[in-house]
Amino acid sequence: MNSKIATVTISILFCFIVVSAFVNSTALDPKNITDLRSTFLSNTSSPRTHLLLSFNEKITEKDLRDLNKNGILLDRKISENTWVASFGKKNETFANLSSYNKVRRARVLEEKDKLTTRVINGPRAWSKNIDNTHSFIVAFYDDVSLKEIKVLLQRTANVVGEIKSLNALILASDITTMKKLAAFDEVNWIDDVSPPLQPLNNYARNATGAYVLQDIPYNLSGAGVKALVYDDGTVYATHPDFGGRVIMGVGESDGISDHPTHIAGILGGSGLLSDKKLIGMAPNVTIISYSYTRNQNQSMYFFHNNTGDIEADYNKSINTYGVHLATNSLGTNVVSLGYNCSLLGDYESTSALVDSIARGSLGKKIFITWAAGNERQNTAPCGNYGVIDQAGVAKNVLTVGAIDANDFSMPWFSSWGPTDDGRLKPEIVGPGFRLATFGINSTWRYGSNYFSMWGTSMATPVVAGVIALLKQKDGSLSSSQLLSVLNRSGVPIFDSATNLSFSRVDVAAAIEFLSVHNVGENFSGFIRENQTWETKLNVTNTTFDGNSSWNVSTHVNTVVVF
Repeated sequence: MNSKIATVTISILFCFIVVSAFVNSTALDPKNITDLRSTFLSNTSSPRTHLLLSFNEKITEKDLRDLNKNGILLDRKISENTWVASFGKKNETFANLSSYNKVRRARVLEEKDKLTTRVINGPRAWSKNIDNTHSFIVAFYDDVSLKEIKVLLQRTANVVGEIKSLNALILASDITTMKKLAAFDEVNWIDDVSPPLQPLNNYARNATGAYVLQDIPYNLSGAGVKALVYDDGTVYATHPDFGGRVIMGVGESDGISDHPTHIAGILGGSGLLSDKKLIGMAPNVTIISYSYTRNQNQSMYFFHNNTGDIEADYNKSINTYGVHLATNSLGTNVVSLGYNCSLLGDYESTSALVDSIARGSLGKKIFITWAAGNERQNTAPCGNYGVIDQAGVAKNVLTVGAIDANDFSMPWFSSWGPTDDGRLKPEIVGPGFRLATFGINSTWRYGSNYFSMWGTSMATPVVAGVIALLKQKDGSLSSSQLLSVLNRSGVPIFDSATNLSFSRVDVAAAIEFLSVHNVGENFSGFIRENQTWETKLNVTNTTFDGNSSWNVSTHVNTVVVF
């Protein structure tokens, strides 16, 4: 057995840009950078323009202040020493950069830097509209007005949607126009729309220890906590187990569906019709039901992933109903639908949107759980590793995998990471399967009242229910503190078939952790934005397959920044 020490650096970077071209590009002499101003032929009144900068060493807080004083803002961190920088459109700004000795090289962002590989390789079938155009998401820098851009684009593309959290527009156009549009300085990145999201297909309480907290002396039930169930269809609100605690979101017109009803029961069913045998994780939580809508108002442009609908529904959930958390059991279902495996593990526009929402782009930070996906089913045609589904790839959501509720073994379907950019996923696992019943029993909208379903879809509301109990226990806990508590109190489980170890959610242990530790602002269990954490791991039995997947027999708790 070979063993080696691997140094792992986890940098919290919030960026969405193709940077491979930077490495091989022709460097521009910073001393001649004043000559670059003539290349910025902006068509808007935006007071700033952008360059890709590389520095000789790590930028400090003092460096940031000095650069800001001189009109140079480091907008977006690409790597430890590389940034997208925003400049005031004055000659003296570029002169100031010329004299800054930490600059190693600088260059104008080119079209290929802004186009994702999906756009470069040609738009995919699901983005095609009835009029034979394709739908693209075009994100602009934060200092660019979408209202002004819409006017400029009237004659070149059909603006069919807006995503304020990303400062982006959804355009119906063609690849040639997108390549031309990428030449404009105001454009941050361009992607084609992602595939449509689909639903991912009493034991959970026992497996997580929730039954302990629902009894004396804790008496935790999720009372006072509001949770969004965001799914394909709406919850059957009149099921007796919900007792009037399900609120249909304002403006929601999609029909009732089995999948969200089942999920809502796992999260917050009372077990009334099962003689209290099938009680949900947080039986007094208030549930807000919204449905992901693929076809908005029968428009010719929304027969695919309607990212704008996600933002709109979350906005109403947060600002109309004041939800504290959201659970999402949606994904692309790449394997079952026969999509290209390259979609898995990819950080795309939906992931970027969800990240932004989690961090407060709609007015309040919110805790979001998302299903890892079931992409290892059907003999795992996409492989066993690197198969996290959209948008479980997102950096600021808690991605949930599934285990058997009886023996805590890893079932054959639950997706594993890492993501394409090397992050470990899922962060936590919960019961989403039980061999004896081939699933998890929960509420149903038909005469039987209950039904069994399996998947990471079922594991995700289990973890969301745990969050509801923790929020009831201490409403002041931030998203990053909650995540830290779950990871630090989780029970490591080892899958001998793969040599992988995961953190199993244990709500009783989490409550105990809160009672022992003061999880305050200075608690060491989480990393803040733009901080780097380095540690040494003892890595054994490391193997690589043809897809450069890796297999590490160690247990790592990743920490997400909010």
